[in-house]
Amino acid sequence: METDSQTGCVRKDFPAGARHVHTQQSIRCLINPTDRRPGVSRHEIGRDPHAIEAVFLNKTGQLEMHPLPDVAQFSPAFGLCAEDLDGDGLTDLFLAQNDFSVPRRYSRYDIGRGLLLRGDGTGNFTAVPASESGIVLHGEQRGAPAADFNDDGQPDLAVSQRGVATGLFLSRKTN
Repeated sequence: METDSQTGCVRKDFPAGARHVHTQQSIRCLINPTDRRPGVSRHEIGRDPHAIEAVFLNKTGQLEMHPLPDVAQFSPAFGLCAEDLDGDGLTDLFLAQNDFSVPRRYSRYDIGRGLLLRGDGTGNFTAVPASESGIVLHGEQRGAPAADFNDDGQPDLAVSQRGVATGLFLSRKTN
């Protein structure tokens, strides 16, 4: 694969004659991870440094990678909470999302509303819609601790946000 001065970060080690091999590759395969040109940021070549693409679970003494659903990639995450948040006895994940501190030439990363991912007990997670979880946060979320804030025996979720009030979401599960 050839490159020019504007696409110098594209890898050159694809087999000769493989003209369209790039159409079947992921962005990570196409981007040269050793590119160190001045002024080229990871945002500009397709890599968000805050993207959470997978979780690594230590189930058998070794880390196992489990990909997260695509919706977890829509906005960068700065906080992660692992807790049984829906009361089914299985660990769920909550992602505190958004980043407004990007250069003016880019749109801010503000599509995230806080994302609850329901665990199935095997390491796989599915997104829970806001209409079901009740979690809707429009700010730059950061920390997300879970604790029993109202002494009902169930974990609740607090989500801090830059410049606005902390969101507190109390468990709706009843015993």
